[in-house]
Amino acid sequence: MTSPARFAPPRHAGSKAAARPATLAGAAGLLALVAAGCGDSRSVAPVSGVVTLDGAPLAGARVNTQPISPTDAPDAGVGSFAVTDDTGHYELELVSPPRPGAVVGTHVVRIKKLNDRYVAGREDAPLRGPSQLPAEAFDGSLRLTVPAEGTDQADFALESGRRP
Repeated sequence: MTSPARFAPPRHAGSKAAARPATLAGAAGLLALVAAGCGDSRSVAPVSGVVTLDGAPLAGARVNTQPISPTDAPDAGVGSFAVTDDTGHYELELVSPPRPGAVVGTHVVRIKKLNDRYVAGREDAPLRGPSQLPAEAFDGSLRLTVPAEGTDQADFALESGRRP
């Protein structure tokens, strides 16, 4: 009885072995594009300002911004956040990747006091009693336009309505 002959087909342009270098070259090219930052070309600019409540600095407030797409595209960009210091001053930082600034364009702004609690998934509904902040601070009606050169005057003067 003879053993079966081993058959090796000839390599040609359509074979898997010939395609492997092309696949590796394509993957390396894609990796180079991603590493170069082609994944997100939105401009980011520095943004800072002061938040006041009834004319006094609002310390310990969380400022969150989310870009609004001018074309109703589903992804307008990464949001930014900050916490105000004792003078009410804040400097925005991108959520991801973490770096100073905000995406250039118009944003929805929500401001919350760190000691206020909210219903999970309902950032517009304080959990206990009335918030010391007016509804406009957290209902999504505040807007911020981030210019290409950035701004250090993104101020929010909130009024509680509790003034005598």
